[in-house]
Amino acid sequence: DLLLNPGDFPGLAVTETNVQASETAQGQPADQVELSGPDFVLTQSLVLFETRAVAQSVLAGIKQDQLAQGIAPAETGEFQDSSGILNEVRGGQERATLFFVQGRALVRITVSGPNRLTLLPVYAEKARAKASRQ
Repeated sequence: DLLLNPGDFPGLAVTETNVQASETAQGQPADQVELSGPDFVLTQSLVLFETRAVAQSVLAGIKQDQLAQGIAPAETGEFQDSSGILNEVRGGQERATLFFVQGRALVRITVSGPNRLTLLPVYAEKARAKASRQ
């Protein structure tokens, strides 16, 4: 219920192409969903931690890794607890990724497609609103 689904995109032909529920190596519940739209593919991953402080600690580690890779924090709008936007190419496809903490959840949103940098903050905000229901 905390992950985005096709119903969160009214007016768009979005299909759910992959859903996975698992646990992290530390035993934390983790879920992932992949959604395909008319000009994008969105992957959302969510890991629930025991406390917000633990989720923020993991996010701090992600930020350190990004800084070590030369990725400076980018403006992410209203996202207080978020990483910089990571732009990368995998399998010949350009992708943009943002990590953020909402409550005790660490959320990762990755968007590929021609408008990925425009769509990422919009869809990340939808994911934040949905994850806030925890």
